[in-house]
Amino acid sequence: MDQTPPDAATDEALQALRDGRSRFVAGFSQRHRAMGRLLTTWMEGHAGPAGPLRESAHKMAGLAGMLGFPTVSQEAAALEAIITVEPLDGPAAIAALARMGAAFTGDLSREMPEWAATANDLAESQILLIEDDHEQRQLVATGLRAAGFRVITAESGPAAIAVAIAERPDLVLLDIDLPGLDGLAVCRRLRLDPALATVPVIFCTARGTSIDRLSAFAVGADGYVTKPYEPAELIMRIRRLLSRPPASSAAPAAAEDDLLTFDLFVSAARETLTEEPACLVLMRVPTPHAAFIIAGLTSDLRRRDLLGRYDDNHLVVLMPEYSKSEARAELMAILTALKPPPEGVAMGMADAAIGGSVEQLIEQSDLALAADRVARAGGQVAKTTLVIADDDPDVLHIIDARLRAEGFRTVLALDGQLALEAIGKEAPAVVILDLMLPKLSGFDILKHVSAQPEALRPQVIVVSARGREDDVARAFELGAEDFLTKPFNPDELVARVARLIR
Repeated sequence: MDQTPPDAATDEALQALRDGRSRFVAGFSQRHRAMGRLLTTWMEGHAGPAGPLRESAHKMAGLAGMLGFPTVSQEAAALEAIITVEPLDGPAAIAALARMGAAFTGDLSREMPEWAATANDLAESQILLIEDDHEQRQLVATGLRAAGFRVITAESGPAAIAVAIAERPDLVLLDIDLPGLDGLAVCRRLRLDPALATVPVIFCTARGTSIDRLSAFAVGADGYVTKPYEPAELIMRIRRLLSRPPASSAAPAAAEDDLLTFDLFVSAARETLTEEPACLVLMRVPTPHAAFIIAGLTSDLRRRDLLGRYDDNHLVVLMPEYSKSEARAELMAILTALKPPPEGVAMGMADAAIGGSVEQLIEQSDLALAADRVARAGGQVAKTTLVIADDDPDVLHIIDARLRAEGFRTVLALDGQLALEAIGKEAPAVVILDLMLPKLSGFDILKHVSAQPEALRPQVIVVSARGREDDVARAFELGAEDFLTKPFNPDELVARVARLIR
């Protein structure tokens, strides 16, 4: 049911990189602040070992370089090296953490990697910024221009409409409280103009109530950001919207209109989880059948179920009071009833009690989606099986998508114990192994693999941000066939895997 064509698999691999980059941008400030708190706590003597801080720096060094943030990767590696040495050089660690934060801004303003851009030339995109406060307007405009966008501005509702009609911007940033005509009325008028109806609109406002958000989405908003916000997050949202394929007049509009945007879905899901348990389903849908599937789900799901768009290839569904088995049975019944039943649909599920986290549910369902794909692809004996062990979900999915695009069958493991179990169960040809894993380290896995009979022993490529000579030497002593230091190019990893299985 999930026979992905080669071109689609390649697109999925690139999309995994783009999605990983978007999540990295949106979450960097939070990660950076958390690392600062860990460092402060450690220096004040309120905690023992520096394991959590070192692990955070280690992950940052590996992931950032893969996603087009080379300076962040370098500074994170420098921080890891500092906190590995005892006694701790506190001022040096603080300085390295500060440099890492500054490096993020610098890397974000650079030209994006080739894979991060779509067919649209985002650097040439023109943004209409509508803000009546002079200082805020200047500050935001400066940040947008530093990120490579062209910016035009307006200070009132009537002026915004006139500028939009004259300039035809590629995206609109819009406050709600404006003189002359409020932002909701401006958005409504833009949607009534055939030439501007599909231009993405993001509200940037100090209003943060659910009613305000719902009002904005009701008049056609594509995004909603509450002040104060992280500039990096705003730029990430802008790039995602500008990278979105243009709306097709031939596509059935009714199905699209009934989908919640991801932001609105998350907001509604949080409210639901405060009152009742639910199952969250992440569903991968083949693009040619997307409108057909959306129409069926919209028609047959319960009124209390939430249906939203996660990205161009995935839908997200929240089904209150359903277990995972009940949710799967219900969705399969809806899909099977469609004529003809669509192929290529995959589902990952996670359930939560009252008060559960939407973000954790999505992460769990994302991993379950990968497991569902692997389970249904298990009969394809012609494919070479690889085990990928990494505790960073973003790195895991990027490697997974790229190798699947080359036709490999992959089994994923987020910790050393799961990796060891997968090696025993799946008998993989190659293991792609991070060194720093929970429960069992990569070195522990290497010891186990090297003790197996040669005929049963998989080949191991170590992929780690730990590139010190002693780590490399120890990995090879324990039987690793290859060692790749993060950050790395996924294409290089594919080449090394192919070399080993010839």
